[in-house]
Amino acid sequence: MDGGTEMGKNTISLVIDLYYAWQKAREAYFNSVRNLVYRIENNIPFNQPIPKQEIKQRGEYEDKKLFEKLKKIKENASEHDKRYIQRLLNVGTYLKKLEYETRCLCAEFVKETDIWNTFLKDVTGIGEILAAGIIRYFDPEKAKHASSFWRYAGLHVINGKAPMRKKGEKTDYNPNVRTLCWKIADCFIKTKSPYASMYKKEVERQLNKEYPPGYLHKLYPSVYDENDTKLKEWHAKKRARRYIVKKFLADLWAHWRKLKGLPVTEPYSARFHQ
Repeated sequence: MDGGTEMGKNTISLVIDLYYAWQKAREAYFNSVRNLVYRIENNIPFNQPIPKQEIKQRGEYEDKKLFEKLKKIKENASEHDKRYIQRLLNVGTYLKKLEYETRCLCAEFVKETDIWNTFLKDVTGIGEILAAGIIRYFDPEKAKHASSFWRYAGLHVINGKAPMRKKGEKTDYNPNVRTLCWKIADCFIKTKSPYASMYKKEVERQLNKEYPPGYLHKLYPSVYDENDTKLKEWHAKKRARRYIVKKFLADLWAHWRKLKGLPVTEPYSARFHQ
């Protein structure tokens, strides 16, 4: 099946929006339950604020452990409160089921597409949900060059810098696609993907690269001073993350275009570096 059709894109857009909506609802639910359980177990009044970080730092309040804690609280509760705690447990179970079912629906759709079966499923770090986002947003028929994918994702360069969103101004890229690309990069870095190896090498290259005095200060006056000639580590990692996403999108674009019988221009790999 060709997930790139208008019908396919509309379907996957609906499904993935539903998935993220249920995911958000599930996360909100567990945050509320976490707050409730933490207060009860530590005898903290409900009108006393608790720093969220304080709860998250304690491993015994992870999502997967909260149901068991809530069940124990129910055992010692009054008959009146037991009914409400049980209904609270039921809500959590239902939300998890909705998220799971929607994820399965999304995965089922993705697994029927040609781009998944011939390319994406073999890319370490790309699961069905990320693949759904890719199929939703990118169109190889409209993108005559790999750089078209980059620009759409906000990975191009303007005056030596990545484009930034400004209040009141319309962007020349899709912010949702840029967010998707950062998720893809993060997944690559966490896995043993070939793109992870590229990331490490690119970080080193960026850290070792020397710039003329004043160059970095001119581009990033709030970050570098006049004498800085090398990137800071966080900046080098940010550029490396951007680099591997561009490489992935170029590979995706080339494969997708060939799959559709469309012409493919020469690789851009030699032009990725900043």
